[in-house]
Amino acid sequence: MDTITGYHKQFLEYRGEMFLELLLKNMATILFILFILLIWYLIDKAIPYLMMHIFQAAGERARNTVYKDDEIRRAWLMYRMSTLRQLTTQMLRVLLATVMCFVILNAIGINIKPILAGIGIAGLGISLAAQNLIRDFINGVLIIV
Repeated sequence: MDTITGYHKQFLEYRGEMFLELLLKNMATILFILFILLIWYLIDKAIPYLMMHIFQAAGERARNTVYKDDEIRRAWLMYRMSTLRQLTTQMLRVLLATVMCFVILNAIGINIKPILAGIGIAGLGISLAAQNLIRDFINGVLIIV
């Protein structure tokens, strides 16, 4: 029983040495990935703040110039701008996440060119399928009318 414990101790020491060697060998890559994650976090926190200020300035301008007399239209305009702000914020966050994931995959050593090619081919297929769906929908509406 003592030899099994000694064997496990030896194995764990060997694994620890291997882990430490791996860690030291790839320290630059690990630090780069941590730096990318920090940049990702900071930009992700800044995007909603920036979008809020941009759309707030646009809302003030619209409130003072567009539909000065019509309160209902101004309210609808502000509602639409709020929706557009949320949509823009989410689109920018998804774009940022996608770019940062590709940067991290590239830093790890994964070739991202086949991934990008596959995404492009899938996007082309989806767009062609959606084109036919939209065409069929419009044809159906015209037949009903």
